[in-house]
Amino acid sequence: MGEVYVKLKIRGVDAHLQPAGSLVEVSALVDTGASRTIVNTRVAREAGVVLTDLPGNVSGIGGTVPVTLGVVVLAAHECGCAPQALLVGISDTITEAAGAEVVL
Repeated sequence: MGEVYVKLKIRGVDAHLQPAGSLVEVSALVDTGASRTIVNTRVAREAGVVLTDLPGNVSGIGGTVPVTLGVVVLAAHECGCAPQALLVGISDTITEAAGAEVVL
């Protein structure tokens, strides 16, 4: 079976859950074993993701990797899903290894 991608729209939010950046449309790699959604730094910067002081980790086949956490509003329009606030990890290492800007 091949890789599965879904189109997402991502926007950062501030501490009051108000929009904090631009709406960024990406093609995200769906990883059914992922412990957290990960975005690369370019997407995080363009979407205006506000970073948190919370410690974050992502577990996978390579072990546990620390990541910076931020809050976004995420919408997957292809499935008709309502926008959801989500805590995401920010890591170029993980997204580059996956060959995608976002791993969902």
